Amino acid sequence: MQLHRQRTLDFLIDPELYLYTDDGGEGFEGYFEKPTPSAPNNRAVLGFVKDTKFSVDRGYFTEPTEVAITTETPGATIRYTVNGNPPTAASGQLYTGPITVSSTQTIRAAAFKDGFRETNVDAQTYLFTSDIRTQSDMSAAITNNAAYSAQIEPGLRSLPAVALSLRNSDFFDANGIHSIATLEGRAQEVEVSFEFFDPEDGSMTQANGGIRIHGGNARTHPKKPLRLYFRSEYGPGRLGFPLFDGAPVQSFDQLILRPGGHDSWSLADVFGTSTFDLPAHGTIMRDQFLRRTENAIGILSPVGRYVNLFINGRYWGVYDLHERANATYFADHLGGAEDDFDVVHHPEFSNQDYVVTDGTADSWQDLVDRAAAGVTSPSAYAEVAEMLDIDSFIDHMIVRMWSGDYDWCARSTARAKT
Repeated sequence: MQLHRQRTLDFLIDPELYLYTDDGGEGFEGYFEKPTPSAPNNRAVLGFVKDTKFSVDRGYFTEPTEVAITTETPGATIRYTVNGNPPTAASGQLYTGPITVSSTQTIRAAAFKDGFRETNVDAQTYLFTSDIRTQSDMSAAITNNAAYSAQIEPGLRSLPAVALSLRNSDFFDANGIHSIATLEGRAQEVEVSFEFFDPEDGSMTQANGGIRIHGGNARTHPKKPLRLYFRSEYGPGRLGFPLFDGAPVQSFDQLILRPGGHDSWSLADVFGTSTFDLPAHGTIMRDQFLRRTENAIGILSPVGRYVNLFINGRYWGVYDLHERANATYFADHLGGAEDDFDVVHHPEFSNQDYVVTDGTADSWQDLVDRAAAGVTSPSAYAEVAEMLDIDSFIDHMIVRMWSGDYDWCARSTARAKT
């Protein structure tokens, strides 16, 4: 143990703990991977492999490029994949030299050394608009149409890009979360790499997390909403990056990728006359516009921005990337601790009245019961006013009723505990 004394009278204790077994073996000197207070120790390692570095960062490209991957740890090997799967010590291609990237591709890489803790899995996505326009998911009726053809590639570069990479089997196969959208809770969460880059200013970030299908009725749409989780089991525990210009919060535990839902082509068969018809109200901007309107008049509402989404290099369309209104969100914006808030969201499945996202529904149900009983006296009104910010509720109702937002009554609600 060393004690360093500074002139400010602050001090730093920097101990190292060495543990040797007494079971008759030779013992082991090393590091435990993670602290496990009051629980059994986890794997001990000799050290930690230095993170992988890519010579070329993610972005849009027009010409083939050579990508080198390195680690500063002597004797370490690097494995990489181009199919979305995270590489392991026994899977993925063994890196032997620079990789030529000449078409849209995501490279996921990690470095390994016997007896050492491997690196996390890094990802870099390289996008070539010339081949994105010819992908099988793209409609030739649009990409080859004289009125739109010249706009496709500039349009792809006009928005920030979000690139998700994950096992195809976890997402697309018969038992994948995109195919079985009725799975609930952690049963439907799978590992994913999240990348964000903005071609306008060059800002970018990458983090590993979990992903689920999000929403209620929109789970059944062909273009589904997605929910991202940044948990400590995947990485640092939060995504620390200024995703939203001018926003007061720049660290996120969850994010939503909203495809437009009832406001897009996903409901063409319901509201249109053919698969290619947009619903009459299909502006694909209502949700973002209304949340910006609420923020502009002083109501707290999640901020967001439009992005082009790619999944394992496949173009998945325009999405609205925004904050999720959970207890962490309210604590970040309003102060206090996450435990100070109960958060209730709209139902995700048909057998639910609502979903308790954080805390309990006791206060919410109490408010609903009081309102249902009738606010017919000053005392009844006063009781409701103790639980509900009346002025904020009026402002919210004005925005939602003025806009004809028929889904407004199922939006998320939070109440600080008393």
